[in-house]
Amino acid sequence: MLLWLPAVVAPLVIHLLYRQRYREISWAAMEYLLAAIEKSKRRMRIQQWLLLLVRMLLLLFIVLAMAEPLVRNLSPLPLSKGGTHHIFLLDGSYSMGYRAENVTDFQRAKQQIVDRIGAGQSGDGYSLILMGAQNLIDKAGEKSDFSRHAVTIVSDLGRTTWAADLRSDITSSQRATRLARLAEGGSIEVISLGSATRNNVAVVDLVAADQVATVAEPTRFIATLHPFTTQSLQGQTVELWVDDVRVDQKKVDFPADTDTQVTFTYPFIDPGPHAIRVRTVADQLPIDDERFLAINVKEKINILLVRGKRGATLPLLAAIDGGDETLHAAKAEVVDESRVAETDLNRYDCIFLCNVAQWTSQEAVRLKEYVE
Repeated sequence: MLLWLPAVVAPLVIHLLYRQRYREISWAAMEYLLAAIEKSKRRMRIQQWLLLLVRMLLLLFIVLAMAEPLVRNLSPLPLSKGGTHHIFLLDGSYSMGYRAENVTDFQRAKQQIVDRIGAGQSGDGYSLILMGAQNLIDKAGEKSDFSRHAVTIVSDLGRTTWAADLRSDITSSQRATRLARLAEGGSIEVISLGSATRNNVAVVDLVAADQVATVAEPTRFIATLHPFTTQSLQGQTVELWVDDVRVDQKKVDFPADTDTQVTFTYPFIDPGPHAIRVRTVADQLPIDDERFLAINVKEKINILLVRGKRGATLPLLAAIDGGDETLHAAKAEVVDESRVAETDLNRYDCIFLCNVAQWTSQEAVRLKEYVE
């Protein structure tokens, strides 16, 4: 960019060329005007030279501004030498969402960093790195213009993040080695935001106990909850929501650090897709307080009866069409074993083979593809 410095004289060249275009022509009507101009000629000349200087300086400042990195590196002044490079490692794990006094740990951590920067010295540099990056130490150790660095770790020191026995990617010795590398040529400070008396219940799993849900029979849902605490919790509220409507709730006692299953039963009225949600109430870490499940409720269970011999499907048809209300939720269709290859098996929830003696190769391949 500094190679563009000769462009600074462009306004001067234009000015000189513009002057050469004038021709003096005597004109009687201009005599009075020239007399007036002569009185202010000196002032006008100074104004023109000042205007020309401003134009040239404007071009100079534009070139220098765009070449700033090169000018800074060539400068003999110690612009940043001797300053401290402050590296803030911010914990971004889920547990940093723990809320106390309507403020999360993550918000408190950001405020801690803002306060540290506000109290910094002139000439210091700052970097913010979200913890969890594998190249964290490499970034912190890169060569810079600062004579020293200060690493500040802001975290709640959660077990899943820091405990070596819970992490497969790092051991205690590896962690010590990495911290020692960070401490070379600087300092390390750990700001702990957590406490030992935090209670948190997480919904870790939600499944439908029945393989097929129908409007004829209530559907059971099993939610698995885990309390991350060292003491038991009594009378915790667990809710069941269906299509954003709360339909049931239970009071549950949780033993310390042990999975607990809670079962809900709900009778669907309308067939079709439904959204299921199980959530806990009054938890200070809301990010793991609920779990979702999508379920497709059928009006009837579609059953395919593959008939191998004449009359082989009659007992099952009699049971399905009988007086049992449970089986009234089923709809059966019969197909001969020779027609299986032509049947869309994806339409059925259950398939029964009735006295099927021998399959042709095409039928066997069709059924094998469906099972896979």
